[in-house]
Amino acid sequence: MRSPPLQYNPAQSGSKGMQSTVGMKSVPADMIVFDELDETPHWTLRCPACNNWLAPAKEFPTKLGEEVPFIKFRPDESHYLACVKCGAELDLGRGEWVADFPNRDIHGYRISQLFSSKIDPGEILQEYRTTRFPDRFYNLKIGIPWADLERRLDESAVLSLCTDYVMGRDCDRAYRFMGVDTGKNLHVVIMATHNDLKSPMVIHLETCHE
Repeated sequence: MRSPPLQYNPAQSGSKGMQSTVGMKSVPADMIVFDELDETPHWTLRCPACNNWLAPAKEFPTKLGEEVPFIKFRPDESHYLACVKCGAELDLGRGEWVADFPNRDIHGYRISQLFSSKIDPGEILQEYRTTRFPDRFYNLKIGIPWADLERRLDESAVLSLCTDYVMGRDCDRAYRFMGVDTGKNLHVVIMATHNDLKSPMVIHLETCHE
């Protein structure tokens, strides 16, 4: 069952990635959307010719080099979103929010530049084909998370770095440095170099809330 459309229409607005908290402190907005939540409805378009439904952000290829079947070009070389079933042009303004998880209490809305009538889909297609930074492309243009499967950290890579060294040992002769991964919780890692060690090692791990 599809939810009724909201008054907000993504096809009539632009979207802007935050990039950093500093850069967004003075940007006016009629609506603010916090993404990267897993409870995310997608803007879904209905084909006027065959009634097939398409969620562009959800159906966009997640691997570079794959074909994008729903971006087509007109004789004037502009581009449009097309139905993958019959090829008819889709109307960006005639869509609905469809929840991936309709029974969850918390929900958010995934905003993609594919929804915007102000951006030619051809620009997105060209960047998809030429980008050197796929993580930024998928996060900022398509509005979906992206992971490099070839460089993914797996269990064997972690275990290969384990040693018999006792974490928290006296490190008077060490140079210490810390990294903090921010989010809902703060994941703190403190490492140190030591005269007796060939490479830096972890001396403290902690999850903090503030």
